[in-house]
Amino acid sequence: MPVTFIANGLNFPDALAAAAAAGTFGGPVLLTRPTSVSVGTVDEVAALKPEYLFAAGGKAVVGDSVFNKLSPYATMGSDRAAGASRYETAGLISTLWESTGTVYLANGMNFPDALAGAAAAGYEGAPVLLTKQGSLPPETAAYLNYLRPTRLVILGGTGAVSQAVVDQAQRAAGGFVASIQRLSGDSRYDTAVDISRRTFTAPRVPVVYIASGQNFADALAGAAAAGALGGPVLLTEPNAISDATIAEIERLDPVRVVVLGVPRS
Repeated sequence: MPVTFIANGLNFPDALAAAAAAGTFGGPVLLTRPTSVSVGTVDEVAALKPEYLFAAGGKAVVGDSVFNKLSPYATMGSDRAAGASRYETAGLISTLWESTGTVYLANGMNFPDALAGAAAAGYEGAPVLLTKQGSLPPETAAYLNYLRPTRLVILGGTGAVSQAVVDQAQRAAGGFVASIQRLSGDSRYDTAVDISRRTFTAPRVPVVYIASGQNFADALAGAAAAGALGGPVLLTEPNAISDATIAEIERLDPVRVVVLGVPRS
């Protein structure tokens, strides 16, 4: 196993960026509490024996006690991607790519659009950077300037990432952006369908992951697996799945469908 990412399972921003990286480099995202790690997670890291282990986020989200317990199982090294903000942490994770023509940009204050987007980004071998809805954080601008992408993929409508932010991102990239694509729908479920439709254009995908659009934990881990295996994450309400999502599953004609999480009444 080349890499394993450890991220806080009680919050989403750091794990979103980690999921895209994990999908690209062929490893999982495993979730932990800030100061304690489950036996199951320890056993999984021990079984995987990753070459590299990365903690996504600072000591407040993945504590030293967790990191120090897991890092000995990495056969080549371990490190922490920790910025002063969620925007800087995502930027630091983006430097794992030696080069990338595409950067995904998602709202760092909300999770649904980025859940599906992280799977697509991982599949396409691209990082996810985070932004505020109405202004581009300076940390994100700095990493756009560093990465100098030729293509920007915007996750969600203008209510998630405003056109002003898109314009700022294009300028921050230093004039290298030749293509801007916005993936969005009328709801978080429709946005996930649009991301899937425009990323996985050919039917008979290996897998489709289905996750709750009301919570983020299950889909965080699923996004990494989806990106690595070449399938989308689609979102659903707990007790009802939209016609558009059903239609997208039928179009994808997957080899298998994986439902993430346990049934809830």
